[in-house]
Amino acid sequence: MPVITVFSGSYCNEKQIVQEIGSRTGYRQLIDQDIVAEASRLSGIPENKIVRVFSEKVSVFNRLTRERERSLAYLRMALATYLAEDALIISGFAGQLIPTDIRHVLRICLIADMTFRVATAEKELDVSSSEANKIVHRDDVQFAAWVHMLHGVYDPWSPSLYDICLPTDKTSLEDIAMTIEQTIANPVFKLAGPSRSAVDDFMIAANVEIALVKKGHTVGVEVTDGLATLTINKHVLRLNHLEDELKDIMEEGYNFNGFKNQLELSWTV
Repeated sequence: MPVITVFSGSYCNEKQIVQEIGSRTGYRQLIDQDIVAEASRLSGIPENKIVRVFSEKVSVFNRLTRERERSLAYLRMALATYLAEDALIISGFAGQLIPTDIRHVLRICLIADMTFRVATAEKELDVSSSEANKIVHRDDVQFAAWVHMLHGVYDPWSPSLYDICLPTDKTSLEDIAMTIEQTIANPVFKLAGPSRSAVDDFMIAANVEIALVKKGHTVGVEVTDGLATLTINKHVLRLNHLEDELKDIMEEGYNFNGFKNQLELSWTV
């Protein structure tokens, strides 16, 4: 069975729609709080610190603590752990961390016109129209910063990021749920061998990332069929020394949840 991710603009009736999808499919529902709680359990980092990663603000102390990078790595590990299952609905920020090569994931975007969202916020929060407008725009800044950090795309609702974009102000809750229910019946979203392998690679990448960030290194990590490519995204004066240091970290006994024998290294600078 597939996994469904839902990324929604604020005040677009996300909660009601996700509940309807869950009711129709019987899929287990996960929200950011669930992913954050699992990441906290795995890492020992308090939940209130991990959740900060969804904000566009980065602590001035992050260069010393690497708290943001550690939080991201453990969020990825938590997601990879959940993706060992299927029949999931993952709604919120965390679903954006799932790599696109995990093919059994149906990526859904829920969005509505600004007028609709502001009116909904005004009603739900019992605030003035101008205050509701500020709240919705502030939310959009956060959404845009998160998506840009992960994908390099400034528009958080860009169709290029999703399989389906649905206007919640123009489509009924029932029609949205029915569209998604029909789409996941397509065999293309079945958890097949290549997608399962991609989930395994996602888990390896998260473990590699954690091993490196614990030693103070932030590099790009991509794993394909067990082959890890580390990308050094900064200019360094002693590149050979850095490469040797990273290799030493990889050989210090991290077993990567049983995937150690599959792990190789190549380099991109």
